[in-house]
Amino acid sequence: NVSEIDAGEILASHIENMMRETGIPNGISGVGFDATDVLTLAEAASAQERLLAVSPRALKDGDLALLYKDALKYW
Repeated sequence: NVSEIDAGEILASHIENMMRETGIPNGISGVGFDATDVLTLAEAASAQERLLAVSPRALKDGDLALLYKDALKYW
């Protein structure tokens, strides 16, 4: 048995390994985006109300930008 936090870290590690093994780009920077694009991407995502409506938790200001910032590189 592992804690929820440990389980999340184990899962993330396995996903990163699969991405490396299959040659999937390392985050959105691997397909041409950089830190200057984060706010634009977050603003565009915030306009997608049908997607945000089914989010498992309410988003606060800056959450989408943080998601995109963290998605720039995974390893």
